[in-house]
Amino acid sequence: VLAWVLWRIYRQARRAAGNLGVRVFTTRGRDLWTVTAWADEAAMRAFRDSGLHGRAQPKKPEWFDEAAVADWHQPDPT
Repeated sequence: VLAWVLWRIYRQARRAAGNLGVRVFTTRGRDLWTVTAWADEAAMRAFRDSGLHGRAQPKKPEWFDEAAVADWHQPDPT
């Protein structure tokens, strides 16, 4: 079930307004890392709080033993 939810969230991110890119990385174990790039913070927040991603956020502690978020801001998308 979790893999299906993650796939749908990936698709949601790719289609979201302001999304510049999304990548999913896995390690040899079951570790999963996602990286997204957004045109601006408002677009990122709109995605974060909407659709399946918004509904799945409360389940994060149940599904993942650890989670981290990092923000990187720069003046242009290069």
